[in-house]
Amino acid sequence: MAKRGSKARRPRARGVPRGGSGRGLRIVGGALRGRRLETPRGNELLRPMRNQVREALFNSLGPLAGARTLDLFAGSGSLGLEALSRGAARAVFVDKEPRCLAVLERNVSALGLDGRAEVLRFDLARPLVELAAKGPFDLVLVHPPFALLRRAPAAGEPDVTRLLNALPRTPGLLAADARVAFETPRRCYPLPAPELHALVVERRKEYGSTALFIARAVVPPD
Repeated sequence: MAKRGSKARRPRARGVPRGGSGRGLRIVGGALRGRRLETPRGNELLRPMRNQVREALFNSLGPLAGARTLDLFAGSGSLGLEALSRGAARAVFVDKEPRCLAVLERNVSALGLDGRAEVLRFDLARPLVELAAKGPFDLVLVHPPFALLRRAPAAGEPDVTRLLNALPRTPGLLAADARVAFETPRRCYPLPAPELHALVVERRKEYGSTALFIARAVVPPD
């Protein structure tokens, strides 16, 4: 993807694309370890997963060689890009915010991952069947804005619990033994919960004010 603009800029660290700071956010493991990422400015809902929490998540997930990955509420793309750095074959990044999508595309290009990544503008309040053509996926990474988890969804906003349940119930979206990893506020979204009936939570770990979950999808037979 071509870089925008031709104005002179201050020197930047290796691996940080033009158009954003990338301050503090970096790939923490794999072939691209240490490469810094740009983050969107001016979006109060965007809250990238902290480097140490992301490292703990991917260490728990283990080897990802050949995995097909879906990154929902992708933001800067830090989760899906981490998966690609650690050997995932392909990643599809989903967000609806134009600023996030532009930054995400620049991050993908700066890391040389254009051939293994696809960036989609998609509203996750809509049915997931439209994403099934991109699957099946072995790993789904879900990192919603915490504001969506601290209150009931407003009209037009995605219901995160419903979204999680819909993942294995959308034909063609997930592989038979797919895993779903997601982060929530520690106190306001205690899981496993009875309403999360389409996922089997295999691991939960708390990190400060957040909790990480790794779940196995219960994919209905064909």
